[in-house]
Amino acid sequence: MKKDNLKHRDINWLYFNERVLLEAKSGDTPLLERLKFLAIFSSNLDEYFKVRVSQLRQIKNLDKKFRKKLMFKANSTLQHILQTVNEQQVQFGKVIASTLAQLEEHDIFIKNSKNISENQKQFLEELFLNDIKDACEIHEENAFLTDGALYLVVAHPGDEYSLVKIPTDGQERFIPIPGDGHQFCYIDDAIRLNIEKLLPSKVVLGCYSIKLSRDAELYLDDDYSDVELVEKIYNSLDKRLSGQATRLLYDESMPNWLIDSLKRDFKLGDVDLSPGGTYHNLSDFFSFPAPDGTAHLQYQGKPALPHPELSFS
Repeated sequence: MKKDNLKHRDINWLYFNERVLLEAKSGDTPLLERLKFLAIFSSNLDEYFKVRVSQLRQIKNLDKKFRKKLMFKANSTLQHILQTVNEQQVQFGKVIASTLAQLEEHDIFIKNSKNISENQKQFLEELFLNDIKDACEIHEENAFLTDGALYLVVAHPGDEYSLVKIPTDGQERFIPIPGDGHQFCYIDDAIRLNIEKLLPSKVVLGCYSIKLSRDAELYLDDDYSDVELVEKIYNSLDKRLSGQATRLLYDESMPNWLIDSLKRDFKLGDVDLSPGGTYHNLSDFFSFPAPDGTAHLQYQGKPALPHPELSFS
């Protein structure tokens, strides 16, 4: 078979994920369902970096002689991937903005810290003090970052920073807030607006979102020992949460000194950095609450088709 007829698996997969993004962009997709396709795109990309990109990094670190035998240029492939991902991230941001703007036409609003009203700020302050503050974890510089968790990097004078882990267990990512129509905000903004209450002894210059992805490939030593394969898999799954950092997604408005500090403290290279928007983990759109009276913005349920052999009725 000619080489021109072959496509690289990992690069080709990105175009599959782009097809998911096109479903989110399509006018034929109901608005609330578009959020789910955005969530699928985001979730797919996270897993892609944890497994596929991690594998390429491992190949890149092999001895040059072995890489030649593989007839495979991991560096150029990785550069192609990062360029394609950055282009898709730009499209991703545009589709999110367009979708949220169209949701507002149906009185569904996702507010941010810049357009939340004073009344909503008071509501969020009370909610923060009663339900959110104690669930936030505060870390100093160079702490261990949990794979896939959301953090706020809080900038302080003197090129110092703190890390606040955004609570997700037992907390909803989208908080209903008072206002006309159906209004929500990210839990991230409830923390941002009250960050001085969380760090009362610190001067806060700004808050920026980050999320770190770690190597999640399953490395099973082929040692033919008596250790059961299932046990090996379980042990390898545990390592997925603490593997090598493969991607730091960060708020592109973050100042350069803070980016450099994170690179140094978490031993990251330029290839590991992915600029993004204000909010990460948009796979949480899966759990976005569908307000009452919005059935027309969702796919309509279909009756199950009976199978001639497997159906019981």
